[in-house]
Amino acid sequence: MNHADINKLSCDLIHTGWDKPAIKYINKKLQWQVVLNSSSNDLGTIYRNLYAVGSNLYTKMLRESKLTAQQKIELVLWQLGASIDHTGFLRLRGNFHLDPLMPPHSGFLRYFRNLVQKVFPGKTLKEYSRTDDLGELANKIHLFRSYLDLNNIQYIRSFFKGKTDYERLLKYEKRFCFVKLDYKSAANFHNRFRSDNHFKYPQNMKVQVTSRTRMSEFIINLESGNFVSEWIGYGFLANGTKQIKTSFKEFNIVNTESFNYGIPLGGRRFNFFVDRDSHNNLDISHPHDSLARRRLTQKQRTSYYWKFEESYYKKDGSGRYRGQYADIVKNGYRDYYAWNSVREKGKVYQRFVAYCRSIYPKKNPGFYYFLKKKEKFFLNILCR
Repeated sequence: MNHADINKLSCDLIHTGWDKPAIKYINKKLQWQVVLNSSSNDLGTIYRNLYAVGSNLYTKMLRESKLTAQQKIELVLWQLGASIDHTGFLRLRGNFHLDPLMPPHSGFLRYFRNLVQKVFPGKTLKEYSRTDDLGELANKIHLFRSYLDLNNIQYIRSFFKGKTDYERLLKYEKRFCFVKLDYKSAANFHNRFRSDNHFKYPQNMKVQVTSRTRMSEFIINLESGNFVSEWIGYGFLANGTKQIKTSFKEFNIVNTESFNYGIPLGGRRFNFFVDRDSHNNLDISHPHDSLARRRLTQKQRTSYYWKFEESYYKKDGSGRYRGQYADIVKNGYRDYYAWNSVREKGKVYQRFVAYCRSIYPKKNPGFYYFLKKKEKFFLNILCR
């Protein structure tokens, strides 16, 4: 690498939308490498990192840039070539790409999330989507979450081995000592069932990264231990099973994971430095999903749709319980394996819901604790 290479790189950076402070930062960094005759990064590697959204080098440039928070978000989406097609699906067709080496707890994701919170304060993302100045950006930002999810899934599957996706996720947690998986947030919206059927018991569990930020999110099927994702339904990811029926594809699309721009409280009572409305404003009350998801999750006049079950503790005006939903997994792999040790799941689940109601307003303790508490009953069930 020489000064001519650095000058050419600067010209390329200008054409890809970077401002002077960001370019000045990379120039200074590279000039020091020339002075020190460092061979730590050849020109090809530098280019690859600069075009990989989320790489350490890209993230540092984004932080050094003096663009406003809104301009930084717009720059990222423009570089990725983000556009919404006629079906309401976001397409990425730029020269840049999400960095496949970016982990679900990465500094870029935390920084980008913070930018979104700054640009869209106070109101819901759905309300912003109806404005003239931020409407288009709000729609793109919402749909962009799916690509962050896709990158996270591919990262876990690429760098960790296991018989199931859940095993891979546990190895990811073990690899990074500061990463703690979180199971506390309710997964009602990720356990949808067809309206021409009835709710039996949860099929999926929710896992978020990290326990402090609850930013990246994974949905895991309790039976197979594999990821549930709209990208599996669309055919972009291997499903890990032999099921290819239409209902299985729809099951993945409607119960997909969802990256969180806000911070899910998930039962936490004290969060003095957290906007308690951010999760609802940025992740729940959001702009339209793609047409494929809307057709499946919105009530139809002549056909079925996929709906979610209300939580077990909610009552109607007459004091009757109106929901049957209780998370199976609340405290990690013990709950997961305890649930999979039970045969008559329908009967056992009803007892679990009754137990959760009996201790309310205490929190759902998870299935392992319940199994241990009601050991005699379950020994009878398992030995039949």
